[in-house]
Amino acid sequence: MQLNSLPTGYRLHWYEIDQILGQGGFGITYLARDTNLEQVVAIKEYLPAEFAVRGADFQVAPLSAKHDDQYRWGLKRFISEARTLARFDHPNIVRVYSVFELNNTAYMVMRYEEGDKLGEILSHRKSLTERELSAIFFPILDGLEEVHKTGFIHRDIQPNNIYIRDDGSPVLLDFGSVGQTGGGSRTLTILVAPGYTPFEQYYDNRDQQGPWTDIYSLGATLYRAVAGVAPLDAIARSRGILGSTHDILVPAVEVGRGRYSHNFLAAIDHALMFNEKDRPQSIAEWRQDFDAEGGEAPGRAPASGGPPPVRAGGATPRPQSPGGTTQRPGTSSRGRWLAVGALVAVALISGVGTWLYLGREPARSDLADAVSVQTFRPMPGAASEPAGETRVDSGKQTAPAADAGEKN
Repeated sequence: MQLNSLPTGYRLHWYEIDQILGQGGFGITYLARDTNLEQVVAIKEYLPAEFAVRGADFQVAPLSAKHDDQYRWGLKRFISEARTLARFDHPNIVRVYSVFELNNTAYMVMRYEEGDKLGEILSHRKSLTERELSAIFFPILDGLEEVHKTGFIHRDIQPNNIYIRDDGSPVLLDFGSVGQTGGGSRTLTILVAPGYTPFEQYYDNRDQQGPWTDIYSLGATLYRAVAGVAPLDAIARSRGILGSTHDILVPAVEVGRGRYSHNFLAAIDHALMFNEKDRPQSIAEWRQDFDAEGGEAPGRAPASGGPPPVRAGGATPRPQSPGGTTQRPGTSSRGRWLAVGALVAVALISGVGTWLYLGREPARSDLADAVSVQTFRPMPGAASEPAGETRVDSGKQTAPAADAGEKN
């Protein structure tokens, strides 16, 4: 795979290639040096491995004449949507600086983020506490909500696409493999991350995709951080549901009972509902699942400090918001007070709320079953390639794709 990449020292205008950060089905991501501003950047090159190749002169071309139309369409889409992504400037969404054409392909220049993949952290820690997860995910929700408002969805959220920066703040990466939803049947090869991709995405049902698609992937990532294993793949879940009308996924409220608040676990289960219509339809709606009655909405920083940020090798200084204040999600306690005791309890203990879960819990299954077991797209009607991906064509699942391991 690396023989198809640009060599170290190669110049793209004033950018000098230093090394490969990762390769996937849609392109190659490089670490490069901006010799004009004297800073490092990440550059993603459009190079769809299945129908394009680099020649000896470093030019990229379709594999054959029959792939030319597909390659040109994908290239045009890559450029157009990179320009759209460059409009976003949120501290928890990777920054896109520019896009340009060269070598018969295109390059997206992004801020280089240094830190640890959440996936790597989880490989060391297995699971994280509720406060640690809140400190990571609620800022991500804020950024993703801004993206959704413009009519785009990410479509490739998973642990390896969430980074914890060196200053402890989280950032959502891999916005390089974008595509359009709705309005036609044309598409590039679908890349899915088993366990993190909802069922409607496997078959490119674009009219059924929206914010709820990203919410499923976020819920699956939270499930991984709670259970220590990724949730069952949507295809396996579909077979269980069709075979017995019983969802074989063990709910988060079971795998995390006693270690996390019921409200937190129930919110994860709501996001992981198999049918997209049963999930929260927006980030704002999903926040209500996390929010305790009378408590603070997730993502808003209370006056007091929060938990230290998550690191693979231990704690570091607390993450700071753009204004320099410590970010901390709201916290609360579980349990329901009887009507007679509620007034007394509130008088004695301030800030205690009643967790309510108004959603539907999935059917229960044996816990042992669970243990044994980027692509940003516009939403209908609107004006990344991780490790362990599976490539899907025309609704058929094939062998796992090459490990991308991309950093941006």
